[in-house]
Amino acid sequence: MKIDASKLRALIKSHGLTNTKLAAQAGITRQALQAMLREDHVVEVRDRTVKGLAHALRLPDESLLSPDPLVGYKQAVADENADLAFRGLGLPTTEPRSVDEVYVPIRVVRMPERERDHDCQPPTAETEEGPIEESDELPVAHCLALHRRMLIRGEPGSGKTTALRHAARAYSRGLVAEDGYPKQSRVPLMVRLADFAKARERDSDMSLVRFVVTQTLRDASPDYWTEVEHHLELELQRGACLVLFDGLDEVGGEGSLRETFRVSPDRGQRRLQLVAHREQEVLLALARGRELLGHLVECLR
Repeated sequence: MKIDASKLRALIKSHGLTNTKLAAQAGITRQALQAMLREDHVVEVRDRTVKGLAHALRLPDESLLSPDPLVGYKQAVADENADLAFRGLGLPTTEPRSVDEVYVPIRVVRMPERERDHDCQPPTAETEEGPIEESDELPVAHCLALHRRMLIRGEPGSGKTTALRHAARAYSRGLVAEDGYPKQSRVPLMVRLADFAKARERDSDMSLVRFVVTQTLRDASPDYWTEVEHHLELELQRGACLVLFDGLDEVGGEGSLRETFRVSPDRGQRRLQLVAHREQEVLLALARGRELLGHLVECLR
């Protein structure tokens, strides 16, 4: 596993530990620790060593020593969206299947005669294969290259949620180019809006990021939740997230939507956001209620 040597040095200093004491508590030799600290940035060490260091430094998770403090969160997102279940669909098999093996990209059709929000246009629109041009029908991956925000409307079973899950998995694994997505690195936040609304009913102070973290890392410690939440907030401020809202029509009426989105991030100007919902009536109501949309302005027109 890779760890950040400069981060390790800062933690040792903040904890007031000597190299000898930390090495003893981590179960490694003092010479091995000194070799790590001599490195400028990233050093490769054994998993056992990282676990020992995290324990000695009282870190909630060893991934916090990584150059990417969100590596544990990203792995959890990838694992959560690794398989598709087929229960209740009337298919011959109900066994889960790998998303990577069975996913077929859905294609979406532009909704014409809509007022365009030019703020939704990204600075570039290309993938590894080259520039992407607007057309009447495009795969979702190419739509993300053309629009900062988009809304997918389709019948039940048309693949909306699966498209979001595939995008979340691709971005969490860093394999966006292989799957045809824009090559920019993004941290995915998958939000099932019905569950978020229920969480908000139980706790009115529940933030969007905290909800995502606690749902994704259910078995982690509260201290680790806090660390991941902090780093996700930083990524949101940088405009480096892909926010995926699923089930817009499952939240309820306009009042429920207003309350649910009241705590959603308001810095969406610089973020890619993909939303799936089902009913045209909800789409039209939201299009009229601009104050509800905020960062959910539809750009796939």
